[in-house]
Amino acid sequence: MKRTKLAITVTTALLAAEMAAMDRDQTKKELAKLEPAKQAEASVSAMCYEMAAPPERIEYTCPVCAERTLYPFNAGVIDEDELATCRRLMQELPARVLASLDESAFCRKCHPGSTNPELVLVARYQDGQAESASGVRAADLELLTAVVAGQRPVDAPEVQASVLGKLKRLKELVTLGMAK
Repeated sequence: MKRTKLAITVTTALLAAEMAAMDRDQTKKELAKLEPAKQAEASVSAMCYEMAAPPERIEYTCPVCAERTLYPFNAGVIDEDELATCRRLMQELPARVLASLDESAFCRKCHPGSTNPELVLVARYQDGQAESASGVRAADLELLTAVVAGQRPVDAPEVQASVLGKLKRLKELVTLGMAK
């Protein structure tokens, strides 16, 4: 390959030198002799650079037992981006808010009989009681973050219409979180 590259470089240099030595009329005659290419050569590129098709499945890795569970792509299960957003939003909640995200229903080892897995928001209170709301999405957790930050009131219509409205003691959760 190095020899070919060297030969092309030397040939190009010789042609350039010959072209420089010719006068204008000779150059025009030589250029007129060149035939235009009939068809461009197809470019050859590595197949590894082409975009890969999205996987036909969703791989869920349980944060509790580290077991992998595979779901068909359009099975109605939460997608990986939504799950990652929910996890990030839970991390953004202040530590004073006693809430956690239960995603164990997605793990076939932790919940072998789960037919319709959903995220569950579990609100824990200082008296030891817990309350949960299932079917949580990223939009619900964004609302919760806004409520805790005081950007939206607890009784706002969008908060009450979300799964957060199922939490009877949401106001207490927010006020407990703000008291400390």
